[in-house]
Amino acid sequence: MSNLGKYNISSYVNDLIPEHVASTYPDLVEFIKVYALYLERQNKSGFYLNSLDIQRDIDHVEESLLTELQNEIGIAVPRDFATDPRNFYKHLIEFYRSRGTPESITSFFRMIYDDEVETYFPYTDMLIPSDGDWSDQSEDIKINQSKYTPWNIITTAAVSAGSFVVGLKYKITVLTGTSQVRWNTAAGTSGVTYVVGDTFTAATTGLGTGTATSNLVAGLSDELVAVFFDDDVVFVNDVHQVTGTDYVETVYSDTTTKYKLTFTNPLSIGDVVKSYPKGLFTTANGFLSQKEKRIQDSHYWQKFSYVLKTGSNVSKWKNAFTRLVHPAGFIFFGEILIFIKLLASRNNNLQPGWLIPAGLFNINLPAKQIGPVSFHEIGSYVEKTWDIPATGSSGDIDGKWDIGMWDHWENNKFTWWGGNGELGHYTILDGINNNIGTQLGTTEIVIS
Repeated sequence: MSNLGKYNISSYVNDLIPEHVASTYPDLVEFIKVYALYLERQNKSGFYLNSLDIQRDIDHVEESLLTELQNEIGIAVPRDFATDPRNFYKHLIEFYRSRGTPESITSFFRMIYDDEVETYFPYTDMLIPSDGDWSDQSEDIKINQSKYTPWNIITTAAVSAGSFVVGLKYKITVLTGTSQVRWNTAAGTSGVTYVVGDTFTAATTGLGTGTATSNLVAGLSDELVAVFFDDDVVFVNDVHQVTGTDYVETVYSDTTTKYKLTFTNPLSIGDVVKSYPKGLFTTANGFLSQKEKRIQDSHYWQKFSYVLKTGSNVSKWKNAFTRLVHPAGFIFFGEILIFIKLLASRNNNLQPGWLIPAGLFNINLPAKQIGPVSFHEIGSYVEKTWDIPATGSSGDIDGKWDIGMWDHWENNKFTWWGGNGELGHYTILDGINNNIGTQLGTTEIVIS
């Protein structure tokens, strides 16, 4: 306030009053000076006239006039909020500029309500067809084959004459048992002398006991699972094969859909064919098998909705949030998020429901929360092992007691000397407080 007084009215009285008035009525002049000085005192009209420039400065404006300034520049802002109002209003323009962003939502709850907020966008769990994120790994598979796991492994075996498939290419592996005449008949040739390793294209199914390997990979894998090919990356004896040049992948049907690889040349007996999926989905978005995915309903489940999870009731912040942060064209939903903060912990004896102190954690009250298999009785500290066959109404896991909420209340008979009827008035909050107080050695928690 060091600038006050530079426009003091009292100092101008002598200059403003005519001389004949001043000489005739000196007492009146003195009265006007005294009255002007009175008005220049704090909280009087002259005071504010002298400090107009200061009262428009957010850093220096008086507390009594701060609300009036708030009405001008932040009428939508609640008057009672957690942060320093002067600091808040100095950055109000930046706050308005960030309106509608996740950062503005976080700042709103921290500065005004001293509360944390979690923002959830339902569209992240909406079912959007073909929305999966695909990663093509085919080039890396070719270079670093050993880093990947094949989903088909087929070791080439020979087939006997009589089982040849017309049109397929074969390489002879066992010549005896089938005469040269029959080999020529199977190959559709005449006068050719065949030896092991010769190749031919089957014209008939063949006769005899001679064997040959074909250029076809189909049927079952080495694990006796039906082979499946989907534009795979293929290796033979760990050598990469080029589709369209070394082989052709085909989908066919003989009452059911099946898959096969037809190589340009017959394979040799013992050749190992491995196929790898050329990539993978890094997310399950768009998969009908994902039960957690939801269908759009144009209300909660849509691209323009979001959920705010805070420790405050929605009615407390809804109006201010709508006017300050919420962007037009969107819809928001509020949920109350409850936190428990342990302020002290002294007892590390295992008890049902005991949790290692870890700061803030969400309340989790499932129907049966599994706990340790052994613990101390409170009071006597005699080891109490529940590793016994399960009986009673609480249920069991693999024939042994499960330590859950039901068992915790049953365990009261070790710690509670009164009748069970005295627990009839307990609320959930009482249960939480008494449970933490008994097991962790503290009765002081903060629920926000």
